[in-house]
Amino acid sequence: MNTSEQYHMPVLEALSAFVRDSTRTEKGDDPPATDVQAALTVIARRSAIGKEGPDFTNAHIPKAGLNYANLIDAALTEATLTGAFLVSANLTEAGLIRANLTGAFLVNANLTSANLTQANLTGAILTALYREEGGPERKAHANLKGARLDDADLRGATVTQAQLDQACGTGVKLDPGLTIKPCP
Repeated sequence: MNTSEQYHMPVLEALSAFVRDSTRTEKGDDPPATDVQAALTVIARRSAIGKEGPDFTNAHIPKAGLNYANLIDAALTEATLTGAFLVSANLTEAGLIRANLTGAFLVNANLTSANLTQANLTGAILTALYREEGGPERKAHANLKGARLDDADLRGATVTQAQLDQACGTGVKLDPGLTIKPCP
């Protein structure tokens, strides 16, 4: 998958289909089964060959471990990612339309130009303080540059005004004191 342009997309499509089909009927909040998480890990660690990302449309993968995942241009429409770990994940240009990211950990995630229309980000963590061993406390932020948040719900999310100033949207549900500009 990582060394063959010929096999990259067929393997990515097969693994994505496995994740979607294996989780389609799931309803609970349990983490993905071991085999599903293994497929997610392979997809997350893959080298990007070409532009097309994985297709997790309608996947039910709460609490999935996707830290540092390469999810550029991923299709995550109506995916359930409640409490998922997406720390430092690259979601550039990802389609997260109507995705459920309630309580997801998105610190340092790259959401540049992602489409989060009608996404549920209630209680999501997009900013956090961290301390490397023996080092000073630092802040880490999800990158929302050019992200589209029309009708998204960010109530209770840890997000800063500076992050929202990089995004746009109308009808966005925000905590008092936060604002967002409409998209051009």
